[in-house]
Amino acid sequence: MKEQFKIKPAGFEVNRNIIKEKSHMISKIWFILFFAGTTIISLGLAVVFWGTSAFENAIISQLELKNGTQTFEWWERPPVHPVLKVRIFNYTNVEACKAGNASKLLVEEVGPYIYREIITRVNVRFNENGTVTYQENVTHEWIGGRPDSEIVRVPNLLLIMAVQKVKDMNYVTQFAATAFLSILEVEPFKLLTVKEYLWGYTDNLLETAQNIPMDTEVVDKIGMLMKRSGLSKDRITVHTGNGDIDKLGLYEELNGLKSLKVWGGEECDKIQGTDGSMFPPNIIRDRNAPLEIYTRDICRKVSLTYHSTNTSFGIPSLRYKPAKDVFTASSTKNSCFCEKTVQGSKGTIQSCPPAGVLNVSACQFGAPLLISFPHFYRGEKILLKNVDGLKPNAELHETYLDVHPRLGTPIGGWSRMQVNLQVTVVPTVPVLDLLKDGMILPMFWFEIGIDSIPEVVLSLLKQAYFTASTVETTFKWGSLVCTFLSMCALAFVTKKYSLSIQLRRSATLQRLT
Repeated sequence: MKEQFKIKPAGFEVNRNIIKEKSHMISKIWFILFFAGTTIISLGLAVVFWGTSAFENAIISQLELKNGTQTFEWWERPPVHPVLKVRIFNYTNVEACKAGNASKLLVEEVGPYIYREIITRVNVRFNENGTVTYQENVTHEWIGGRPDSEIVRVPNLLLIMAVQKVKDMNYVTQFAATAFLSILEVEPFKLLTVKEYLWGYTDNLLETAQNIPMDTEVVDKIGMLMKRSGLSKDRITVHTGNGDIDKLGLYEELNGLKSLKVWGGEECDKIQGTDGSMFPPNIIRDRNAPLEIYTRDICRKVSLTYHSTNTSFGIPSLRYKPAKDVFTASSTKNSCFCEKTVQGSKGTIQSCPPAGVLNVSACQFGAPLLISFPHFYRGEKILLKNVDGLKPNAELHETYLDVHPRLGTPIGGWSRMQVNLQVTVVPTVPVLDLLKDGMILPMFWFEIGIDSIPEVVLSLLKQAYFTASTVETTFKWGSLVCTFLSMCALAFVTKKYSLSIQLRRSATLQRLT
């Protein structure tokens, strides 16, 4: 009887084998589905990371100017404060030239006078068309270099402007101007402290002008950088990136205008580009695309083109430089930047300065100011003939900008510009006999750039490059490796499953026969 219980029914054994085989088949099916899913997901990630810009777009979407975000807070009150370094041309041999003991003026570059520039954007208003309107409030704090209490001898801007104004007036007016200027005992060069020269001073000529009825407002002080400091009257409208991140930071309007009426040419008067604090991130993907900065101080845009790769604050960056002839206007190129004067029956006469200097008098209320690179770097040799002491040097006087390769944010570089004064000599107003008609006098040059970045900002900039690059590289190559391994595993499991099916069919046929 006991032996009977040890005997297992044949049907039970068969059923148990069938169940076991089905279990194995289901496991293999699950393996096939798993590896098929892994392959599809890996292949999808490979397509996303290799064939699209979705990852980068996800990063740069955080740059949109949106109220309440970290990006907006840093845009409104930038934590990075540029440094402004000013160098002044001190005219050292004026008395010798007066006495006839020197044939050329001699300048000595003094400085730098270093200031910290702090920018805040105020009166901010978001508009429905994806733009934001604001004003800039800028303050400057002396932080080093030579003390700005030093005294320098510089060209008398007000006197040279006054002589220029009476050039086309009648003889009686010119004679009266001569008498008036003689009474005031004004000289073509003036002694001022650096602080006065840069940030504002007054003198008897300016005080007298305030008492003369004029069509235009007369300021009570004049300073070379005075307009750069304080609350700007300009209301700037730029794109926030909302709806189109490719427009981030681009000018939409300046004081309600899309174009100025300064230069008398449509192309030159266009308001285009950014203010230089940010660029549309996607534009830097195309190394052939220029970065355009609209500079309100000179009422025009300046284009920079890609030059090379560099490293700024430990972060790989893209270096951009302006064109060699950016400050050149001629009858064949950028002619609308040339000065235009109406001369009776002759009509409008166009006058272009030497290559390397740009006349910005139209942008500076008629003041005979010209801009160039420092020491007339990249300018015509003739610019160096009237004044001794200038030594152009590419390393010291070239402008360049280093941009974050993912965010399009400036993280280094120096913008360098020189301000010059063009002399107009009127024979009947002999107060500028020391000078020659048309000569261009260098006044000062400045450079503004980023010398330090707060650690919290630098950390985020590094993460945006190194961490993002690591994640992107990991997913790029990881997705390819995972796709390859998943496909191999899928092929192996599928093959085993096919063999199992074939063996099962063979076993079934054998039982039937």
